Amino acid sequence: MGAIVEETVSIFIKLTFRIVQAEMGWLDIMWGVILLKRKIVLLIALLIFVASCSSENDSQEDKTMFLYKGSSLGDRDYASAILNMLPYQEDSNGFARYTDENLIIAKYTNKTEEAARKIVLTNATYIFNLIEGVDKIIFKFQERRYSVHKEELTKWYMSDKHLQISKKKELKNLIEKNLNDPQRVKTFFEK
Repeated sequence: MGAIVEETVSIFIKLTFRIVQAEMGWLDIMWGVILLKRKIVLLIALLIFVASCSSENDSQEDKTMFLYKGSSLGDRDYASAILNMLPYQEDSNGFARYTDENLIIAKYTNKTEEAARKIVLTNATYIFNLIEGVDKIIFKFQERRYSVHKEELTKWYMSDKHLQISKKKELKNLIEKNLNDPQRVKTFFEK
C-alpha cells in the first residue's frame, strides 16, 4: 500500500511540476489527471478492504472471549484468558483469583467515580456471565473500592438474563442500556 501512495504522490508532483513549466499541453494534463484519479480510486479501495479485514478480526476476538464461557474459576488458564480479554484492559493492574472463596479481585488505575462505576458494572457483568463459580468481585481503584455480589447484580438487572447471553454484542447492548440510566447506576451503588 505504501508503494501506491508514493507513486500517487510522485505522479501528482510530476504533473504539478510540468504544468508549472508549461511543457505539457491540455491533453497531457488531462491524461495525468486520469492516471491520478485511478491511483486514488485504487488507494480508496485498498483502504476499504483493510478496514473490512480489521472489523472481521474484531468480531473474531468477540467470538474468542465467549468460547471460554462456562469456564470454572478454578480453570486457571481459561479464567485468566477471560480476565485478560475484558473491556478496559488498558486501565487494569491485574487480577487475583481466590477459588476457595469464589472471589476475584480486580485492580485498576485511579479513575473518576463515574468511570470507575462504569468499569465495575461492565466487567462484573462479563465476569459473572463468562466464569462459573464466582460469587463476589472486589474492584480496587487507588482511591475507591467496590464489592459486587452476583445476586446484587442479578437484582439490578431485574433478571438473570445477563447470565444467559452468549454473544458479546447482545451483552454489550444490555450493559450500555443500563449504564445509560444514571439513576439506575446510582441505585446500584447506594446499597
